[in-house]
Amino acid sequence: MLYPCTLRLLRALTASLVVSTASGAHGEPAPGANGRPDIRSDAPEAGVSGPSAELRPTVLSGLAAVVPGVIVHGTGHRIAGDRHAANRLLAVEFVALGIAGIAGAVVVASGASRKLSPPAIPFLVGGAGTFLMNWASDIYGATGGLRIGGEPDLDPALFEARLGYLRIQDPQFAYDHFTDLDVALWAGAWRIAGSAQLAVDTDNQRVELSASHRFAGPRPGRTATTGSALDLRGALVYHRYDGDDFAVATAELAIAGRYDLAGFSSTLRGSFAEMEVGLGVERIDYQVSGAPADYSHLLLMRFGYGIYVGRASGRVHGQVQIFYDHRRDDFAGGLAVPDGSNGFAGSFGIDAFAYWSRHWGTALVLEAGSSYIGGASLLYRL
Repeated sequence: MLYPCTLRLLRALTASLVVSTASGAHGEPAPGANGRPDIRSDAPEAGVSGPSAELRPTVLSGLAAVVPGVIVHGTGHRIAGDRHAANRLLAVEFVALGIAGIAGAVVVASGASRKLSPPAIPFLVGGAGTFLMNWASDIYGATGGLRIGGEPDLDPALFEARLGYLRIQDPQFAYDHFTDLDVALWAGAWRIAGSAQLAVDTDNQRVELSASHRFAGPRPGRTATTGSALDLRGALVYHRYDGDDFAVATAELAIAGRYDLAGFSSTLRGSFAEMEVGLGVERIDYQVSGAPADYSHLLLMRFGYGIYVGRASGRVHGQVQIFYDHRRDDFAGGLAVPDGSNGFAGSFGIDAFAYWSRHWGTALVLEAGSSYIGGASLLYRL
C-alpha cells in the first residue's frame, strides 16, 4: 500500500508495474501444463535478475540483520556478501528516517498545530512504516528467506468468500463473539466486495461495501508477470452499536498498492510490501432524543510486509503478512495509553491464509490495539 512520502519505493513500484503491463501487452509467459503461465521459482521474474550468486546467508548474517541491523539497515546483507543490496537498503533507511524526522519535527515544533499536523502526520507514519518494512527486508534476505519464499497468485479467482469466527476482547464494550462473512467478485478491472461482522452475544453489527479499480497488476482475464498492483478503493461502512445507543457511518477513499520486492533485489524474491493512504468522513448518530449528530475526519494509513507461501499451481498456496493499521475506529482501535483510551498509534497484527485445494482454504488473523482480536475462517474461491 502506498504512502506519499515513500518516493523511492513509489519509483520502484512504478517501474515494476510498467514491466508487468508491458509483458501483458506484448506477450505473456508461455502457458504451463495447467494453462497458467509457467512461472517457476527457479526462473527469474520479468525485469529481475536471478538470485544473487554472492549472497551466502548464515546464522551470523541473520543475527546481524536484527542487531545492529535495526540501526544500520543492510548489515545482514553486507555480512552475507551482497553489498549492492546492502547499500540500497541503507539508502532507503536514510530516506525514510529523514522524511519521518522532518515530519515529526514539524508536529512537535508546532505544538501539534491543527493546521500543520494533518499534512505532516502521513509523512511521519509513512516514513516509520518504510523504515520497518526495510528492516524486515534485510532480515528476510540475510536469513535466506529466498529459499522458502513462494510465488504470487498471478491469476486471481473470479469469486471469493469467507465465513469465520472472531473473538474480540474489548474493555470498553460488552461484545465478545462475532460471525465474520466476506464476499468479493471481480468485474473486469473492478473488484466489488462486501463484509459483515455480526455479534452473537449482543446487539452490534459492522457492515462494509467497497469497490476497487485496479490500474495495474493481476486480475482475472489479464495475467501479470509480478504480484505488484495499484488500486483506488472507495468504501461505505456502517457500524451499529445498538446496545450502546449510537451508530457510526463512514465514507472513505484510499489509494493502495503492493510491490513485489523481487523488483528491489533478487535476494528478496518471495516477499512483498503493501501500503495504503486515504481519508474518511464519519457521521456519529446518537439514539438519544434531541442529540445532534457528530462529524469527524479519519486518516487511513496501513502498511504491511509479507511472504508468499508455495506456488499458485501447487498443492498449497497463500501468504503470511505482518501489518500496522493506523485507523482507530474499527474493532481493534488504537494502542491504549495509560488511562485506557486510544492513543495516537493504531493497531498491529498478523494475518495468513492458504488454499489447500482448488476451491478451499483457511485463514487466521491476530490483531492488537486497545482491544485484542483473534479469528479463523474457511475460504472458498471460484
